[in-house]
Amino acid sequence: MAGLLFISTDKIAFCSERSIELSSPTAKPLKIRYKVIVPLEKIKRVNESENAKKPRQKYVQIVTEDKFKLWFMGFLNHQKAFKYLKQATVQTPSVTAVDARMISP
Repeated sequence: MAGLLFISTDKIAFCSERSIELSSPTAKPLKIRYKVIVPLEKIKRVNESENAKKPRQKYVQIVTEDKFKLWFMGFLNHQKAFKYLKQATVQTPSVTAVDARMISP
């Protein structure tokens, strides 16, 4: 799902570019944008990874305290995005690790 990732000193937020369609009790489908907001203090870990067979495919995984995993990919500038995410989370006591690793597809 394409969208924008916002990183601040307080939280991260994601908003989809396109609306998703949900069923509603009125029978008319409801179109909304997919939005996620995670306060930095709820983030447990940030991982950076890449596809072992296609190293240009890079991913960022955010794991929250309640073990919810968010995966992001396709950044225009992956290194910059990870750098700013790392800067925001490194100052937050609840974030225990920022990790870089490789994954296989």
